Amino acid sequence: MSEIVIYGVIWGIDHSEVMFRQASKRNQRAISAGRVRLVLTSVSQLPSFDDPFDKILAVNNFQFWDNKIDVLRRLREQLRTGGIIALVHQPRIPGATEDDATEEGERFARYLEMAGFKDIKVERKMMKPVSTVYVQGRNVQ
Repeated sequence: MSEIVIYGVIWGIDHSEVMFRQASKRNQRAISAGRVRLVLTSVSQLPSFDDPFDKILAVNNFQFWDNKIDVLRRLREQLRTGGIIALVHQPRIPGATEDDATEEGERFARYLEMAGFKDIKVERKMMKPVSTVYVQGRNVQ
């Protein structure tokens, strides 16, 4: 992302020390330039941020969040009006099926709705071994 995003700051948040170390190494130049900031914490323990976000992206981790609705509400408060949250997930359970992907997408969409997001959409990308779902919500005040 740091090679694509020209303006602003990218925040990376992960609760895994291994992933934090890997991200720190991969993004060393962007971190030094002040374009990427990494935080080792759980999404349910997020610090306060000075500026609102334009976009929030969670890839293959939403299913592990505690207190999903409360955390999504807090994240919505961190988004600018019109800002977008995207939850991306490819089911990784043994024997995952296309139905699993569909059900997860629908479930994630319900969580976004319960947290107050609007204009929710669910898309699928056909992949192997099973599709990936993209669930997007908008912060509409």
